[in-house]
Amino acid sequence: RARAMKEPAEAPASAPAAAGPAARAPRRVRRTALVTALVLSLLAIGAGAGWAYVRSQFYVGVDGEQVAIFRGVDGEVGPVRFSTVEERTDLTTDRLDALAASRVEQGVVVADRQAAQDFVDRLIERFPECVEPAPVPIPSAAATPAATPSAAPAPAATASPCPTPS
Repeated sequence: RARAMKEPAEAPASAPAAAGPAARAPRRVRRTALVTALVLSLLAIGAGAGWAYVRSQFYVGVDGEQVAIFRGVDGEVGPVRFSTVEERTDLTTDRLDALAASRVEQGVVVADRQAAQDFVDRLIERFPECVEPAPVPIPSAAATPAATPSAAPAPAATASPCPTPS
């Protein structure tokens, strides 16, 4: 009877001892692979969501000397820029006053593409392109009133006059 009790106790004790480290190793490998796959999936989803957010943003800034509408956010990390020029306008920074030029050079964040276009349109309206008026010739004293034409020449363009620098 004592021997019968020892045999079943010995058999289960010897089975886990032989399969212990070998059985646990594949479990650890599978668990590590599963955790790694889960972390990489979450990183990929986060990067995709971040990039989608960045590409849905707009701002008005400067590209060279031209005011431009940008898609993305103003910034970069190493060689990666987070914005691209969506549209260059005919408006240049030298047409803007100092305050407006400073704001645009820093980047004006807007809600969407239409808001960016509206902002640029307001800038163009506020700072129209100026054309210097054509000089009007001064009649000389030798010319007689009958020899000179009575109508003065019209200016070449109808744009607003240029602001005088202060």
